[in-house]
Amino acid sequence: MNEAAVSSVATCALCGRELGGRVLGGRELGGRELGGSEPGGSEPGGSELGADFRRVNGHAICVPCSVQVDRELAAQSPTLATLMPAAALGLLGAFAGALVWTIIAVSTELAIGFVAILVGFLAGTGVKVGAGKARGQGLQILAALLAVVGLAAAKYMIVAYAVVHEAGKNGVDLSYLDPRILTIFGNVAGKLVSPFDLLWIVLAVGAAYKVPASRRVSVQR
Repeated sequence: MNEAAVSSVATCALCGRELGGRVLGGRELGGRELGGSEPGGSEPGGSELGADFRRVNGHAICVPCSVQVDRELAAQSPTLATLMPAAALGLLGAFAGALVWTIIAVSTELAIGFVAILVGFLAGTGVKVGAGKARGQGLQILAALLAVVGLAAAKYMIVAYAVVHEAGKNGVDLSYLDPRILTIFGNVAGKLVSPFDLLWIVLAVGAAYKVPASRRVSVQR
């Protein structure tokens, strides 16, 4: 078979720009890694790529695209400026999930555990949105902690509703933040966590931790 029939021009995997070499049988023929001075090797009958390049997740990309990749990776590093809004929106998401769980529990008189996953997901989503382009383990840990806060808030709201509702029957007017309710919650908190609750906590934390994770990018220079 004629080589020309099975070869094609090697192009950047991101922008499609020609790298100046050929691909034979689906493989790039030779070439240089960006910053290198020696050819990367060649297949029999192949030729070197005519332009410098890097490999990102195994794909060859051109110099301008490699610079853009570097910028995007740098932008994923969280800073204090990104942590503040990430924490605020993550907390908002956690409380929103806690409110949904409370409404379901109060209306059905059942504590449906899998709703805890929603609390974790909303906490993680809030952190992701608040962080902008930033991603990474620091934000993942933040999301997981906020998920736990949301789960605790849900348990508190359920207890507070029960206490306020019962007190109202006896003509006692209590607010949901009454210190007496806080004391009651502190006394019964341990009894509110069952082995199944531990499972839901793990799943909720896992859901929160996963959302703001950074994409795995392997750059070969």
